Amino acid sequence: MKLLIIEPWFCAVGHPAQSLLNLASAIGKDERVAYLVSSSQEPGIFLDSMVQLRARGEVETFVAENPTGESNTSGALWALLRMRLKGRKYQRVLFFDESLYILALLWPLFSILMPTQRLGVLHMFGPNLDTGRRNRWIRFVIGRFLRRREVKFYLRTEELAQAWLDAYSGRLHDVFEDGIFEFIQRVDSKKRNIGVMAKLYLSLRLCIP
Repeated sequence: MKLLIIEPWFCAVGHPAQSLLNLASAIGKDERVAYLVSSSQEPGIFLDSMVQLRARGEVETFVAENPTGESNTSGALWALLRMRLKGRKYQRVLFFDESLYILALLWPLFSILMPTQRLGVLHMFGPNLDTGRRNRWIRFVIGRFLRRREVKFYLRTEELAQAWLDAYSGRLHDVFEDGIFEFIQRVDSKKRNIGVMAKLYLSLRLCIP
C-alpha cells in the first residue's frame, strides 16, 4: 500500500516545489511513496525541480492552466481518479497544498468513486471565515469535510490549530487526534536541519505501512 503525496501548485514560482523537494529528501527514495504534481506546457523553472523529484520517487503529473489556480485542486482529483481507473489505487493520500474549499466541496463525490483509508491535508492558513451568506456556506462545507472519518488536518503551528478549533467552537477535536503539531517537535537527531515542512514526514511514518 503506497502513500501518494499531491502538490497541485508544483509548477508555480516560489516555495511549493522546493517545499515538496525538502519533504522528498527527508523521505528518501522509498517505493512506498509516490507523487502527483502539476505541470505546465510552458517552459519554466519548475522543470529542474521535476527532474529532482523524479530522482526521489515515482511521479505522475497533470497539466495546470494556471500554476496557482484553485482549479488545480480539482485537476489533481481528476488525475487521481484517472490513475485509479488505470488500476493505480492509493489508500493513503496527502494534499501538500490545496484550495481547501474546493477540496472540501468535491471530496464527498470523489470519495465514493475512490474511497481511501486516510486523506491528509496540510494547510498553512487560519480559518478566515467571516460572516455573510457565502461564508456561512463555506464554513459548513469545510466543517463537514474536516469531520469526515478519513480526513486528517495538518497545520504548521499549535496557534493555527487553536484558531481552527475556535472557529468551529471546538468541534474538530477528532481531526487532531493523531497529533498534528507534534511534527514540529518530533525531529530525528539526524534530520535537524531539513526544515519545518520536511519534518512533516516524521508524523507521516504511520501512514506508510
